[in-house]
Amino acid sequence: MRLRTSVDEDEISIVLCSESFDVELEEIDHFDEWYLEDQTSYMLKEYWMTEDEIVKLVRGAYNFAKQHKPSMIGSSVISFVVGIDVCTVQQEGEELEAAMDRAIRAENLVPWNYIHLNYFDISRDMFLFLFNLPRIRVEDVNDGLGLMETCPICLHSLTISTQITHVPKCNHVFHTHCIAKWLLKNNSCPLCRLQVV
Repeated sequence: MRLRTSVDEDEISIVLCSESFDVELEEIDHFDEWYLEDQTSYMLKEYWMTEDEIVKLVRGAYNFAKQHKPSMIGSSVISFVVGIDVCTVQQEGEELEAAMDRAIRAENLVPWNYIHLNYFDISRDMFLFLFNLPRIRVEDVNDGLGLMETCPICLHSLTISTQITHVPKCNHVFHTHCIAKWLLKNNSCPLCRLQVV
């Protein structure tokens, strides 16, 4: 699956980043539909997709693969790409820099592809902890500032669309992607050093 993030400026699209992640299915059966949804839903939620949109996309991709699966014995793999453009539209009166700051980018997301690919290098407890981190999408900066003014890890302030997370044991708040990356290397809160897992 390829995801591309862009900002529209007077009908001109500026590509900010792109990312891809792969899910391989050995056979096309009901379990694989669930597996495909499971493997893609976390990442797609990062891009503000609702559960219904994710299910619709995954079922469409799954049904397409099922209809086009190889019928010859020995050919059990068919490759196809699902592309999604994620656009941030510059609002009237908004500076281009402000629109670009609030654009969803791969570097500002939980590194789920890395976590998934390095599953065996991460403890099962840490994997589950990262997967279940509570995520809050900031839709009103004033509400978000009540939780966190700046992220203690990257020192950047909040913008609309920022995703933040509080560490359940100590309730310290960080950008979700910052704390996830931190916890891949450390097993403690960066502020109070409390063990999280």
